[in-house]
Amino acid sequence: MKRAQILLASSQIIIGTVTDRKAFLSNDKTAVYSEFTVQVEQVLKGQADNLLMPQNTIAVQSSGGAIRFPSGKILRRGNIFERMPLLNKQYLFFLKENIVVIIAAFRPEHLPEKIKEIKYQRRDLNPHALAGNGF
Repeated sequence: MKRAQILLASSQIIIGTVTDRKAFLSNDKTAVYSEFTVQVEQVLKGQADNLLMPQNTIAVQSSGGAIRFPSGKILRRGNIFERMPLLNKQYLFFLKENIVVIIAAFRPEHLPEKIKEIKYQRRDLNPHALAGNGF
């Protein structure tokens, strides 16, 4: 997904720290998904409500992950080139569908300079303006 599409598809954008992460096998045993517990630090896009407020903890999901079976075998699913959010690290989360699904997550130090400015200044998150600025 292109970066401008990530912005357009996001219903919420937050800055948060991953406090827990686990991978699960789907009920039909055909897919792996990961669930992350995130402590919200700042809401950049979307309405802050009782759930989506600074200092609150939310659960978000992403497709893919790795599960270790009792036999020791590890099942990995998802894009092997995309790293899953790490424990105790801060990320800029692009979320969809009532803060349930992660579209993308970036470490602040890996963001283009223009996004860092927006992150810290809470500017308008206009994807068309950002598309030409390295995002």
